[in-house]
Amino acid sequence: MTLKILLVGDSNVGKSTFACRHLTGEFTEKHEPDTSACVYPLDIMIKGGIVEVDLWVVPSTSIEHFHDVDGVILMYDGCNPSTIRSLPSLHDKVLEASPGAKTVLVGNKYDEAKHKVKYFDPTIKHILCSAKSNLNYMKPFASLIKQITGDEVL
Repeated sequence: MTLKILLVGDSNVGKSTFACRHLTGEFTEKHEPDTSACVYPLDIMIKGGIVEVDLWVVPSTSIEHFHDVDGVILMYDGCNPSTIRSLPSLHDKVLEASPGAKTVLVGNKYDEAKHKVKYFDPTIKHILCSAKSNLNYMKPFASLIKQITGDEVL
């Protein structure tokens, strides 16, 4: 089984860099903004083995075209708190197209952030990470896989 996970958020929050870090293990300093959806096939190692994930990095204008999504990573830039403002409406769009999608909120670039961000929904798991320094960069997938499978020991 392959899980379908969307990665959404404002431009320049680090979505593609986060995805590339998982695909190649490398940090890319410069990246061109994506204008269309890109899929990153990933093998995520967990305690029970490997979980196959198709990670879709999706521009906010295309979210409603993705159905049957297992999970969504809502990403904002920890250095730019204003990037969290669009996430509630993006989350609503994902849930309209895929009502059962599990969610995790990710603050990227947190190794460089100078202020704490108050997030919009305390019922959603909130993870601070950095694609640059690898800080907690596996936690969003671990959290989503646990939510999707219902297996708390992963």
